[in-house]
Amino acid sequence: MAGAWPMEPGRTQLISKYESNETQKAYDIDGQDIEIPTHAYRAGEVFIERGISRRLTLQGNFRYLQGQEGSDATYTRSTADLGLRFVAYQGRSLVISLYGGAAVLKSDQNQLIAESVRDVGDPEFRILVGRNFTLWRRKAFAEVQGAQLGHRGKPLERRLESRIGVDISPAWQFLWQYNQGSNQTHAQWLKSEVSIVRKLGPASLQLGWRKSLAGQQTAHESGPVVGVWYRF
Repeated sequence: MAGAWPMEPGRTQLISKYESNETQKAYDIDGQDIEIPTHAYRAGEVFIERGISRRLTLQGNFRYLQGQEGSDATYTRSTADLGLRFVAYQGRSLVISLYGGAAVLKSDQNQLIAESVRDVGDPEFRILVGRNFTLWRRKAFAEVQGAQLGHRGKPLERRLESRIGVDISPAWQFLWQYNQGSNQTHAQWLKSEVSIVRKLGPASLQLGWRKSLAGQQTAHESGPVVGVWYRF
């Protein structure tokens, strides 16, 4: 199960993640690798969802980033979004949800970070489609999310995200995630993330690696991802 599925009323899931990256490569406007001064960052993210009713889930996200451009150009960046996810259809194995939200914290932007500038009130809309199935007699799920982020006076941003999870055993899960996006300033990015998730009762520990596969006018990134999930 992933974002397309609703949280049970009164239940909460909290996902905290940490990632880091350091690179001296970026993609130019033609998608070719070029050398750049050191580009590095460390980022923390907290995602929370709370079940309100059988079809409605409250969703929030906060992200803090500390980065470096060149030898001594450092910066920090904070973003936050809040919204509601509504189940439009839920069958035995298929679920379709709609999300609407907005930025609740203004952010700044560095040119090599793919994520766009967000002003308070900038909207975000998503359609989420998920399906449960079995793979080699193992429980599995697949999910696709399409998103459009609006920005007053700035280019629109579009994203396509997908993930597949397969239970290797009752305690271990393999998780693959794919993230593609673009905006009208010709910035594009394509990233993949592979993780192993260890279930520990109401909590789970995620260890993974995120890597850029292609892009235009964005940094060529790779680095570790560590996550802690907790359900209550």
